[in-house]
Amino acid sequence: MKDIISPVETADSLFHDGDPSTGAEGTVVHAKWLNAMQGAMMDTQTEHKTILAEVGAKPDSSQSAQLLAAIKAIATNCAAEASAHILPVGTLTIGLIDSRPKSSKSSNSIFSNCLSCFR
Repeated sequence: MKDIISPVETADSLFHDGDPSTGAEGTVVHAKWLNAMQGAMMDTQTEHKTILAEVGAKPDSSQSAQLLAAIKAIATNCAAEASAHILPVGTLTIGLIDSRPKSSKSSNSIFSNCLSCFR
């Protein structure tokens, strides 16, 4: 993800309209700032598309809550994976340790499967 863009180069970092009647000049917008804006927008869109792709969705301009739905689906999936590895309290020492035989794909952490959603 790109870093936060710099504000426009004015005394108060805001855009201003010009006023010919007073001689006040409007904000001059340079290519550097516009290119930073374009890059930031493209980077944000790429990040959003990556989240959508994680749940098999594609951008749809007629939908306004796709990103929210995708994030909820990812969280629900992670919660389901994590809860599948929780044993009842008292089953083991603290009730949260996975009692499956150790293998290269198992872990004592109930969160390892959930965190794998984000790798």
